Amino acid sequence: MVRNKFNHLEISVLRGGRAEYPAGASLGPRRMVDYELVWIMRGNVRYQHNSSLFEAPPGSIILSRPGVQERYIWDAQGITNHAFFHFELKNIPDAFGRPASWPVLKAMPDGDIIRPLFEMLAMALESSQIPSVTWIKLAETIVAAFIAGPVQCQPAAMVALPHPVRLAMEWAKQALAADGRQRIRLEDMARAALVDPKHLCRLFRKAGCQGPMHTVLELRLHRAKNLLERTDFKLACIADICGFANAYHFSRRFTDHFGMSPRAARYRGVKRG
Repeated sequence: MVRNKFNHLEISVLRGGRAEYPAGASLGPRRMVDYELVWIMRGNVRYQHNSSLFEAPPGSIILSRPGVQERYIWDAQGITNHAFFHFELKNIPDAFGRPASWPVLKAMPDGDIIRPLFEMLAMALESSQIPSVTWIKLAETIVAAFIAGPVQCQPAAMVALPHPVRLAMEWAKQALAADGRQRIRLEDMARAALVDPKHLCRLFRKAGCQGPMHTVLELRLHRAKNLLERTDFKLACIADICGFANAYHFSRRFTDHFGMSPRAARYRGVKRG
């Protein structure tokens, strides 16, 4: 890690996306080996940071850092949803101070820039549709805004996906979040995007994306990967939650996409903390 008063904050994004937990679940305790920014989207959460306990209602952003012993106690009464990404620091400008002085938790005010950008980054990390340089720019902006306060930016210009493509992807994400088992058809995505199915396929190809139905498969797989790394659910349970016919079908699709088996992904997630 380099400190430089002239350069902007530089990070490398490792992994991220969204996760969902049932009522009464928890995560940890665990010792962090990297940085993680977490946005509590739904549910009232208690977050333990070493010996300190924080209340984290919806809209809270939490910054964890290497060496911290942490634990999340998810909402006892209902489902908790959060977005997250892990990262490493490559450069810290002098103006940002030392990481030990950075806030642990912030409640986001109405109209903040962090949550819209976080939404874009979560979409990128879940769908694998946006070049990594865009992930880095989004992540650097989010982290800098969290540490140093509001920054000027043009969020809409940072993700150059056609509007119907974004509408279709967002509709598919929301549908799978509501019920990961449900069947999603091309016609449903086109209806949500306000275009006909053939035109939607053309727009996906023009944007450099895989087709709409392949994107749905990727959303299912990334949700499954998050569950593998962040819960102790059995493979058959994860396959069912994410809409795969059985554990064998899920394992084959997962290995083809990520180049590793579900068990290997779970082991790697445990090693990372």
